[in-house]
Amino acid sequence: MIDESLITPYEGTNFKVEKQNWVIDTDGNTRAVSIFSFKNKYGGYENYEPMITSYFNDCPDCNDGDEALNYNTCFNNLVYGDVLVIGLGIGTIPEYIRRNKQYATIDVVEDDQELIDYVDFLHEDINIISTSDCETYQGSKKYDLIILEYYHHTDQFNAPGTMRHNYVPQLKNSDSVMICPLINKVIENA
Repeated sequence: MIDESLITPYEGTNFKVEKQNWVIDTDGNTRAVSIFSFKNKYGGYENYEPMITSYFNDCPDCNDGDEALNYNTCFNNLVYGDVLVIGLGIGTIPEYIRRNKQYATIDVVEDDQELIDYVDFLHEDINIISTSDCETYQGSKKYDLIILEYYHHTDQFNAPGTMRHNYVPQLKNSDSVMICPLINKVIENA
């Protein structure tokens, strides 16, 4: 995923990043993995390729018919094109898209300036947009795909007048979609 030498441990106001040694194979070999977690809300990310591959439902065993392994089918058959990711985390989601998907642009909306300042190691193709509030952000650009990674309010995805309401107008056309992987939900722009 992201080069581990670029990620430093950090104890911030709203989040922390720590290094943990993870066993990476059956021989017991380990390597350092950066773990990002929020302090005041749930959610987090690991800079570990097998986990993010599985998250995107791209692993070899993800589509073998076992429903338990297909938990993020919202990623299946997507057109990436112009992508907006709502919530930065440690940057593994936009970085995975950059490395593995056919995209035109990748924008990320984030409202934690400390986090934006910390994550200075992403590829230049990933554009981070600073906003005062991710829940109410309304940009002028239109997207083929919007990924809601703003975890502490999944109810915001389903209720009218919330993030869903604010972001659907930013979809390009009737083929564009917004997804919320945490609840494996796809909203079509119909």
